Amino acid sequence: MEIEKRHIGYFFFLKINALSLLDNNYSEPEWIEVYTDGSIMNDAAGADMFSRLFSQYAPVGKHLTNFHAEVHMIFFLPVTNLSSRMESFKKAVILVNSRSAIETTALQHLRIVNRE
Repeated sequence: MEIEKRHIGYFFFLKINALSLLDNNYSEPEWIEVYTDGSIMNDAAGADMFSRLFSQYAPVGKHLTNFHAEVHMIFFLPVTNLSSRMESFKKAVILVNSRSAIETTALQHLRIVNRE
């Protein structure tokens, strides 16, 4: 994808604003930022996450999508990785680039809360 020169300033503006938002709302060391991503290769889905404390990749399964990988990463791996490092931070934010994974996670959370 070729980006026109007139768009470079706009992309730079968006990047600076995103970094500023993260720094203002989720500043370290109180917060830990956990980034996730799902991917698919050779008919198999995988997911990875990374932060300043850890990095992990997990195969999710054959014939699944990167959506499944992203949801798996949101639900399971942060809890496993973060629970053993609680002395290094007070709060955690999981940053996800999949809107459908975020919506699915939010709906699942509402179902759990409504059952209690």
